[in-house]
Amino acid sequence: MVSWNKSFGAAFKVICYSVVWWIVGVFIIFIGFGLIGNQMMNFTGALVTGRAPDFSNVLVGFIVMAFGYIIAIGGTLASFMKVFTELIVEETDELRDNNISSTKSNQYDEELKSFEEDIEIKSDYADKWYNKGVALADRGNYDKALQAYKKALEIKPNYDDAWFNRACIYSINGEKEMALFDLKKAIGIDKSNKEEAKKEHDFENLLNDEDFKKLVG
Repeated sequence: MVSWNKSFGAAFKVICYSVVWWIVGVFIIFIGFGLIGNQMMNFTGALVTGRAPDFSNVLVGFIVMAFGYIIAIGGTLASFMKVFTELIVEETDELRDNNISSTKSNQYDEELKSFEEDIEIKSDYADKWYNKGVALADRGNYDKALQAYKKALEIKPNYDDAWFNRACIYSINGEKEMALFDLKKAIGIDKSNKEEAKKEHDFENLLNDEDFKKLVG
């Protein structure tokens, strides 16, 4: 449902656009009216001189006035359609974004529920704890993600992906020493994590840090 604020905002836009179109239209109408007025003066002169008056300018004047009315009225209708269409598109986009966000949230909830059920069945399954950590981190629930990664590492100490992802979270949280410690562990298990660390945006706040440069250099 469109809010009152948006409705009043849209109405204000229509009024502003319409005023502009009416100013242009009225200006053109006055030009036509002027042509007709001048011809009426010529008609008065023709009565005195006895020469036949030329009514061509009167016809032109009426045409110009009609054009002015068309500009004013047509511009008003176009303004309404423009603002109304933009409002519909904006509301549709917002509704779509909300639906997408809700769908993603539901998917994450289902994934977490699935992970938790699997973990209950086989609590020593490191991959499940790792996947749960990834899902939690994607939702910004870093504290619980750290706990999940910790559990995965307790089961599988050489799990380099878990060390790497936990280092990412520590980096995001501004915990440099913890981030470098975990990253060093990940690199020690798999050297390719050096290159991955250079490209990982979660380490952006450490890119200029000397210790980080030495570690991934």
